[in-house]
Amino acid sequence: MSQDRGEEDGEIRNVVFRQVANSWLSIKARLSNVTDSVVEPRRAISSLLIVPRRQEPEESRLGAKRDVATQRFFFSRLVQLLASMFECSGDFMADRFKSSVWPILAKQFAHLMESNQHSKPGVIIRDTMDQQHDIVSVNDYQNREWSDSERHLLLSMLNCLERVYGSEESRGTTLARIHQTVGIVLLPFVGDPDDEISSCAMAAIKNIVHQDCDVLLRPLLETSGRGIPPCPVEIPGAPNAIVPSTGSSLSTTAKSKLARGCEDILSFIENLDEQEIL
Repeated sequence: MSQDRGEEDGEIRNVVFRQVANSWLSIKARLSNVTDSVVEPRRAISSLLIVPRRQEPEESRLGAKRDVATQRFFFSRLVQLLASMFECSGDFMADRFKSSVWPILAKQFAHLMESNQHSKPGVIIRDTMDQQHDIVSVNDYQNREWSDSERHLLLSMLNCLERVYGSEESRGTTLARIHQTVGIVLLPFVGDPDDEISSCAMAAIKNIVHQDCDVLLRPLLETSGRGIPPCPVEIPGAPNAIVPSTGSSLSTTAKSKLARGCEDILSFIENLDEQEIL
């Protein structure tokens, strides 16, 4: 009976895998096509929107905003579909997520941060396709309130990453190459005034550090206000020298929401069981 059950489960997995493989190229094309209309809302309105000559400019702008909101909703549904595909397709989606999906998500996150009128410099992402990034500083940002479409898009992307890194399929060397990049991009959202956005970002980061607890240790220590702890250096025949702590450049924000969130993630790391080396 158990053998029959196992064979049946295997057949179901094979059917699902074939569906994912057959759908991937068309979904990838849709994802790429809708990206520009979501990332660059200040461009001219979509060519699909026919504007009568007598229409006022303000009405044109409102039409463009509605068009962007629709594209954001569509993109959000695609992101959730991709998360489901990742969860049920084994290793098939891991490399494709790293090379094709994550660069698009990173572009969306960067755009949302840049479009925030009151944001302070946080993370600069360069050559996202090559998973390279420069960290300027991870600061709190006092953002304007997200629009409904922006908030829906942001929550969908955060939930997607939480599901991806929470699945067994992500526990391998393929996604390990972008652990740090993803974590650094998500870290500023831990301090978002919107509690749901903050919680989703923190949940995704916890899933990342659950796989590699050291990958974000330095930015977490600095942003939480702890700083890098002193490290004793043993020199034969000489008194032990102490390398002083680097301290924290964000000591004035030690009680901020971002700092408290980083402290919570550090506590989560400290309570993890010993991990295998990838």
